[in-house]
Amino acid sequence: MTSRGFGRQAGSILVSIIGASNFLGRVTGTIGRFKLPKIPTITHWIYVCPVIAVAHALTANVRDYYGIMGACILQGVFFGITNSHTPALMYEAAGHARYPQAMSLVNLMYGFGNVFSNIIGGVIRDTLGDYTLVFYIAAGAAVYMAFTSLAATCLIRRRGKAASIVKHVEESITYKKN
Repeated sequence: MTSRGFGRQAGSILVSIIGASNFLGRVTGTIGRFKLPKIPTITHWIYVCPVIAVAHALTANVRDYYGIMGACILQGVFFGITNSHTPALMYEAAGHARYPQAMSLVNLMYGFGNVFSNIIGGVIRDTLGDYTLVFYIAAGAAVYMAFTSLAATCLIRRRGKAASIVKHVEESITYKKN
């Protein structure tokens, strides 16, 4: 924020806004999982991740303090949604028996991301003089997540249809035997 002419206090306020918005996103994501239990969690990431990408792009391009604040609110809320969805997503992907190992790996990967993103972001800032490229990289990663979520959703639906066909055939074979 100081590189854009704002004081440290303005940056501190934005960080606090991201945290409060993140909490709001976690509540929203949790309520959504209760209200929409039949929709696979990954399906929600198809629309959540592009919003995160837009928020990153806005942060890189908007120069107005209140515009940046709006981008921070978007980032906070939608990151909160992904954070609240992660345990459900891992449960759906790994199943009951492998859920503890899956969550351990997710937490480990989050840790790697936290360590290395700070280092890479700092190197980019020191090299280029600002964080603009970092936000574009983050926006690209969010778009990538949206596309992989879409691909996973298509695979889940295809498997679900195949499983229901197999179940129908098995039921009709069992019915004919009796």
